[in-house]
Amino acid sequence: MMMTGPAATRRELLLAASREIAERGYSATSFAAVAARIGLTKGAFSYHFPTKRDLARALAGAFHDALVYADADARRFFPEGDLRTAIRCLMSLSLQTSRSPFARAALTLVFDPEPPVEEVGEEFEFWTAMLAKYLRVAEEKHQAHLVMPGDECATYLTVTLLGMSFLSQRDFVQPRVDQLTALRCMLDSIGVVDARAVTDEALAEPVIYEWPQSDLNRAEILG
Repeated sequence: MMMTGPAATRRELLLAASREIAERGYSATSFAAVAARIGLTKGAFSYHFPTKRDLARALAGAFHDALVYADADARRFFPEGDLRTAIRCLMSLSLQTSRSPFARAALTLVFDPEPPVEEVGEEFEFWTAMLAKYLRVAEEKHQAHLVMPGDECATYLTVTLLGMSFLSQRDFVQPRVDQLTALRCMLDSIGVVDARAVTDEALAEPVIYEWPQSDLNRAEILG
């Protein structure tokens, strides 16, 4: 159902703020600049998001949605929770951060030197803990012989892949790096037995970007 009234305005403001933050960074984003993008006043923005921290919290919630969606998609294909699940999770989240303004802005907060709200760090810890669990199962199933502890491998994979996704939005990053090829190299480096074969299996069904509806739901919930 299409939102109307205050809920629609709130979502429109969150979308405009997401684009502004993704382009300029959190610190350089102002309420006035965001409101100007959609022809509203600074006061209208402040009505829905009284402070920038309130806006950051909303984006942290959007980041949580991205993580949950990536995990749900992966477990739909590979409920065993092993290396294939982890690979599909990573590629799904990477796709979302390249397509969704909400996810891109949330990722900008993740890479901010001083994340504006503790929720951002909590979501990152939630994600890496989940990924580490899948990597431990992968070791048990002899899909990998990890060269470092599972939690360190999970952090390495997440930071590297999402860092690539984050920087790929910048015009100065040339040439573009194929993320699947990069992921295979990363999996090789942490001790995955046959990175090409397992990624082919994990991604035999294309990862599909289906997050706009989640954006709507989150905007309604936060309202």
